[in-house]
Amino acid sequence: MTRLKAVVTAYHQSSQAKDHLKGCCRTVSVAGSNETGIPYIELQQDVKTRWWSTWQMCDSAMRMKPALVLAAAQTGKDVPAALRELTGDDWMVIEVGWYLLKPFRDAQMILEVSVRIVRSLLLSSKCRPNGPPRVLVN
Repeated sequence: MTRLKAVVTAYHQSSQAKDHLKGCCRTVSVAGSNETGIPYIELQQDVKTRWWSTWQMCDSAMRMKPALVLAAAQTGKDVPAALRELTGDDWMVIEVGWYLLKPFRDAQMILEVSVRIVRSLLLSSKCRPNGPPRVLVN
């Protein structure tokens, strides 16, 4: 993951590298089809205060993997050195990390939605002049 963080940081710091990666997205061949090109997705940075940002970083890297592999195989100053250091083992760690963290990320998303619903119910009950809504039980 350390190497992936370095790659993501390099792309966030260099607009030329980002433009080069966008070009790789347009020219990469899609496996199993005659089409070329994949949509460009901004590589997400890992942030210590949000634990699931590690999952987001892995997810964006996995989606961009064909373009990143193509960019790593090319030469030029627009290709970050950190990208060339990513190995097959690193990609395996990224993929395993994605699978391990996904259920926790999904649970977090459900929890965030639940909190928003409860918060909106509390706010709506505070706005009612007669207090909280009454629930009738048959």
